[in-house]
Amino acid sequence: MAICSQYEHSCFDPYKAKHIYCLPIEKAGDGIIDCLGGQDERLDNYCSSKYSFDITRRYRCLNSSLCVRLDDVCDGHAHCPFGDDERLCPWRNESKCKNGEFACWHENKCLEKRRRCDGVQDCRLYEDEWYCDLIPKRTYKPFLLDTAYSQYPPIDTELSKSLIYNDIQPKIDVRSNITEDLSYVSYCNRGIFIWSKHSGETCLCSPAYYGDKCQYQSERLTVFLQLQVPLSFRYTIFKILFSLFDRNNSSNILSSEDIIHVPHIHSVSYKHIVYLLYPKLRIATNSCAVRIDLFIVSRSEVELKLSWYFNIPFAFLPVNRLVKRIIYVPDHNESTCSITCLHGKCQNFINNNQIQHCLCNNGWSGSACNIKVGKISCVQGATFIHNQCICPLRRLGSDCQLELDFCHNIICQNNGTCISLDMKNSHPRYVCFCPEGYFGDDCQETAAKIIVRIDNIFYPLSVLQIPIVAIHVVEIYDDAHIMLTQERYIYRNVKFNSEITSIYDEKKYFRNNFIYAQLFFNFNNINDRYGSYYLIVLIKQQAITKLKTSILASDRCPYINELLLNHTIINYPFMKKVKFYHRACYIKGIRCFYDETYMCLCDLDVGMDCLVFDHSAVSLDALIGADIVNELSFIQQSSSVQITLTIVTLMIFIGFINNSLSFLTLLRPKTQEVGCGFYLRCICLVSQFSLFIFGLRFAYLLVTQFDLWTTDQYKLSIGTCITLEFLLTILPSIYDWLTVCIACQRTITVVKGAHFDKTLSKKRAKYVVLFVVLIVILSSLHKPFHRHLINDPHSANGHTWCVIKFHSKRLEKFDTCVNIIHLVVPFLINSVTTCIFLSSLTRRKSDLLRIKTSEASYKSVLTKQIVLYKSFIISPFLIVVLELSRLILSFVFACIKYPWQKYLYLVSYLIFSLPHTATLLIFIIPSQTYKQELKDCMMNLLGYLKN
Repeated sequence: MAICSQYEHSCFDPYKAKHIYCLPIEKAGDGIIDCLGGQDERLDNYCSSKYSFDITRRYRCLNSSLCVRLDDVCDGHAHCPFGDDERLCPWRNESKCKNGEFACWHENKCLEKRRRCDGVQDCRLYEDEWYCDLIPKRTYKPFLLDTAYSQYPPIDTELSKSLIYNDIQPKIDVRSNITEDLSYVSYCNRGIFIWSKHSGETCLCSPAYYGDKCQYQSERLTVFLQLQVPLSFRYTIFKILFSLFDRNNSSNILSSEDIIHVPHIHSVSYKHIVYLLYPKLRIATNSCAVRIDLFIVSRSEVELKLSWYFNIPFAFLPVNRLVKRIIYVPDHNESTCSITCLHGKCQNFINNNQIQHCLCNNGWSGSACNIKVGKISCVQGATFIHNQCICPLRRLGSDCQLELDFCHNIICQNNGTCISLDMKNSHPRYVCFCPEGYFGDDCQETAAKIIVRIDNIFYPLSVLQIPIVAIHVVEIYDDAHIMLTQERYIYRNVKFNSEITSIYDEKKYFRNNFIYAQLFFNFNNINDRYGSYYLIVLIKQQAITKLKTSILASDRCPYINELLLNHTIINYPFMKKVKFYHRACYIKGIRCFYDETYMCLCDLDVGMDCLVFDHSAVSLDALIGADIVNELSFIQQSSSVQITLTIVTLMIFIGFINNSLSFLTLLRPKTQEVGCGFYLRCICLVSQFSLFIFGLRFAYLLVTQFDLWTTDQYKLSIGTCITLEFLLTILPSIYDWLTVCIACQRTITVVKGAHFDKTLSKKRAKYVVLFVVLIVILSSLHKPFHRHLINDPHSANGHTWCVIKFHSKRLEKFDTCVNIIHLVVPFLINSVTTCIFLSSLTRRKSDLLRIKTSEASYKSVLTKQIVLYKSFIISPFLIVVLELSRLILSFVFACIKYPWQKYLYLVSYLIFSLPHTATLLIFIIPSQTYKQELKDCMMNLLGYLKN
């Protein structure tokens, strides 16, 4: 090895083997290769530019544009055109190493390829690491917001002056003047020891214990309760009454407690804990139950809203618990109450309509309010219930006579309103309802706000305003490597060159936030499904109370296909395509992009991180609902809405006539001689019921999208969504399988001929129909449990969608398999049975006529059989054609990527119901027997109408 000065470096002569010399530094990077592998010309970045995705291809071949991998150098194979990659190790020819292995110089040692350039000296002269310095050293750099991004926007921000919170109160040493005496620590067991001159030593016991030293445990029921109320009731005060009562006598209250619930301070996950004590002489083990009454209270009145009834599990336990979560439904319609209450009114429980109870008037008791008791004087505004007074706010006591105001010395800042709560509430005993933009116990904190201006966005001149703008605030946690959506604000009909203000609810600062805007124009392009995304704010470690930014065209997050540009890569399967996403970050100015699943960010070091987005499955809502505009009348709606409604109305009307005539025809005695008639009667009923449900489903869509249902009617909406979608799933499948039963029976009739038992076929048909219905229902029984209602921010009209979402891949695959079976198997059976039907008839006729089974004679017999039995062939043929169209549309367009596919799916959705409207045309008219019976039925019907 040559020893070179600091202005030279050692170099392998490309033309003289084993010759190592010192190359002057001025010859490095002169464009002429003086060293093997182009080591002196490494700065021209030729190999790194040509093979940017293979960092080991850095050995440049002589007189060639090829660069080879460094682990291929000296491996016994010539990879360069002139073999100069093996010239570096001339001793390799004398080595006994196998091809593909590296041979150490002056050593009998062979190395595997993986040990080349691994940073470890395996050969004595370090020759296994020669030229490895050409490989760039890469270090992993994590995707971190605070180091990988610059603050955006850099101006128009008001930073908080300090992040130091002065909430630490001075410590007070309460023990300084107290003489500790540990002898009384265990005196009261689970209670608190007190001493006074009058009563001496006394123990204060918790509700769970009793006795002079709290030594006995009370038999009790601990109730854990969560209450969920609509967001519109956030500033409403609720009072919850818990009652432990005797089921044999509902007026016999064994124990009761009431608490205050304030949605403003009690979140959905907040748990109220209440003790209900059993009496010392406990009644029968299983005769107790819990009643929960919910009231809305104010300073002037108390209004009973709803009641719940709960049995106590494992009621024999002396110490038990009950954990429940209840939902307040404002517009709940009570069922009819049947029991008689002499001096009171009857009321149902919201969770159990079978159990009813009497709410007795003041001075009456008993299960029927028939027992007179002493009257309790409740103050005006209080409500008498279960022999006790429920007090309004600022009132307490058994008769609510005592007035206590916790707001008398409280000042809620920034025009907040103080509401006095209850003495039972240790914290807080009051609450300040703050105006928008303020929060805190006394409304002393100003909420962070973001002002967004919409400027310089490319849009059609015909669009005067943006139908919907969504602002998403995502907080980023570097330590946990997660990004969580904290807030989402929706704005409708936003004008261009205007400003919108979003209040960061109960947050004083924006900190470590990623904020983006989502604009929906409803343009007819692929991006219409997700709108247009704009990255508008990137906040690092600073805490910002007020932020002003703009939605600019340069902030747009493009769709990934716009950035890849290579059609081959674009058409790759997703798992292969996603490997090229990092290329999008190489494009100058790109800070974010998205696809059908992810929203991705690009940092300053061309790193990438992606967030998962969820886009739900296709239903009638998704196909036509987005086109409905609730501010417009039906005449002003889009043509797709008008045409769909017209088609649905005609299908229901025509289907009702066809199915009614078919059913009346099939009631005649001659059509009931075999089991096929029973199948057809069932098909008529299923068809009509399916059309009725289809009409209801479309009506439900119109009602929800025209805002004729309020969001408070959630229970009715989700119930309708689940029921209608489930029926629309199973009814077409039942219809398809019943057509299979008809096709099979007709084929069996031909195959058996005179041996066919008509009576047995009628008997078996009933069991087969029952079996088909059960199998279809059981195979789809998982779907109702995964139906959800979502408020879609993608729609300018605030649509509510009925969607299905599975929480496991296994269940999703099962559902796919079930759908394929219900689509493909009936289609195949109908096709196969039709072929068997014709083949059996033709073969039997050929044998009967003793025709030689040549091709021509067989064809002639087959043609005659088709003409003769066309009534039996037309029905399965029409069904096969309709099912084939459904199959093609279902599998070819499994995912909607373009707007025109949506309308093809809509056609497919209507085709699902088309056979249900044409029972008369498919099964009755093609058959001469059924056709004659139809004529007789219509004559009888006309005669009946004339009379």
